[in-house]
Amino acid sequence: MKQIKIQLIPALLVVFWGMHVHVIGQYSRIPEGRVDQERLAIAESISTSIMEGVRSGNIYLLGPDEATPAMMKGMNAEQQMTVYMQLKNEFGPYQSLSFYEAMIPDNQPEYTLYRFKGNFDKPGAAEIRAVLDQQGRLAGFWVLRWQDEIAN
Repeated sequence: MKQIKIQLIPALLVVFWGMHVHVIGQYSRIPEGRVDQERLAIAESISTSIMEGVRSGNIYLLGPDEATPAMMKGMNAEQQMTVYMQLKNEFGPYQSLSFYEAMIPDNQPEYTLYRFKGNFDKPGAAEIRAVLDQQGRLAGFWVLRWQDEIAN
């Protein structure tokens, strides 16, 4: 069964760890001056911890105060390393991330989507998305090819 799971992961690369929140549809961009800086810091800290953890081999396991139960379950150590190895093959080793924008999904305004440009060794950027729920807990996490705009 593990072999089947691992074989399916490349197809899931675009929705990397985004198994709890289905944030699909229209988005409203939050103007830069209105982005909640405290929540942005949470999203950035968790995203950085996850990516640096898998890069170094010291997996960052999410706690109940920082992630929904579904995210804690879905982002176990084995899953994180398996997906990171695929990301590393495609993008190279992770280097850093920088905030790009925050958005609200029109069909699920209780969530906030934070987009970061992920810098890896290979040319071109990747997008790292973190979704926080109303309690400021991680409810979705993706790594995918960079696009300046999210297709609505």
